[in-house]
Amino acid sequence: MRIRDLAVGLTAALAALAVVTTAEAGGKPKAQGKGKGGKKAPAAAPRPQPRFSLQPLEGSTDPVAIGNGGQVGMSRHVASAGGQQIMTALAWAAGQVTPLESPDGQMSQIHDVPPDGTMVGMAAHHAVIWRGGKLIDLTPGMLWAEARAINAAGVVIGNFRRTSADVDKCFQWSGGVFIELPLPGCSDINAAGQVLGGGQIWSTKGVIKLQQPPGLERYGAMYLNDDGIVAGTVFMGLRGGGDRPFIWSKDGKTATRLHDQAGEVRGINAKGQIIGRTGVQGDLGAVMWEGGKMVALEDLIAERDWHLVDALGINDQGQIIGRAYVGKGGNDKRKERAFVLTPLP
Repeated sequence: MRIRDLAVGLTAALAALAVVTTAEAGGKPKAQGKGKGGKKAPAAAPRPQPRFSLQPLEGSTDPVAIGNGGQVGMSRHVASAGGQQIMTALAWAAGQVTPLESPDGQMSQIHDVPPDGTMVGMAAHHAVIWRGGKLIDLTPGMLWAEARAINAAGVVIGNFRRTSADVDKCFQWSGGVFIELPLPGCSDINAAGQVLGGGQIWSTKGVIKLQQPPGLERYGAMYLNDDGIVAGTVFMGLRGGGDRPFIWSKDGKTATRLHDQAGEVRGINAKGQIIGRTGVQGDLGAVMWEGGKMVALEDLIAERDWHLVDALGINDQGQIIGRAYVGKGGNDKRKERAFVLTPLP
């Protein structure tokens, strides 16, 4: 991560020492001159070679999900007919932004994008699919519902409540058939039909319970890839440091913390690449965990004036969406932008 706005006071006694700050160009401070004992101070390590190209996503600062075809589901706040600010769902593809249908212009939000560009989410408090921009209501008659994820076979999972007295329940929808699953809410489904929810993985073959890390108070956002690997966020309580990123083995018996600082997992792909945000060198930023190691994503791009603050989704090709601040100075002086990173050949 870059170090910004570094002010170094030079006195006459330190006139021989010149400090060059490269933060506004996206780098790390470099010391020139002599250090203790007359030795030349070491220069900061250079950035790695860029691994991603960066493309701004126009029309929104809140990308939500990216499909394997590169289509992006986004959200934007707009004024409703009553003058209130509501969230509305948008589809982005090849630089074009398309608003998605919602009954009477009510609130809508995307949660997942499968390879064919179909999008699932919520509109007017019902779980929905958008195909070709047209809306299909999956939960007519429900008080509230949301579609959380869809797999390559077109099976949708989500959460619902029939009445105001209900707690969240998990549903599965396929080919027009709606069934309730024995989970207290769910968040993801993989190609094998395994469904993740309530600290367990359910399938027709049985249930896999995830090991609970010591100090766990509740699970946050959780994600499941096609290999059965789970990555997600665990809330450890305020005394335990709040949110912590974790990964679980496919049998659920081993939970491994990804980072000692506070952080959140936002997704995992078929390659096992995990993205999210956490503290890096004292600052929050967008990161990727790969092969057991964590890397700041902004260290893997050529742009020096983009501070990548959050990674929000990743597809199986390794494309990553997220939010950034662009420009010079502190974040309060920069412009907030959405982006998509594409691996370089």
